[in-house]
Amino acid sequence: MSSLTFEGIDKSIRSISVEGMTAIPDTASRAQRLVAIYQGIHPILVSLSVLPLLPQPWRDALRLFLASFDVFAQSVPQADPDFKAGKDL
Repeated sequence: MSSLTFEGIDKSIRSISVEGMTAIPDTASRAQRLVAIYQGIHPILVSLSVLPLLPQPWRDALRLFLASFDVFAQSVPQADPDFKAGKDL
């Protein structure tokens, strides 16, 4: 749970900046891009899901979303960062 510190959350959020998203190959599927963004915002979503300032039903819904998306993210194959379309032509 060390990633739930301000520094851990900030580092994770910064990993999905526009510049960071260009590191994902253009051949990556929409699902792969979505999972990459989700992985970046996951720590802040987890933090929000336990924040007592949010009503309990909101926290429950957020935890349900996190659990469901975690399962989805595991089912999406990782993009191969070394793949370059047409490099063998």
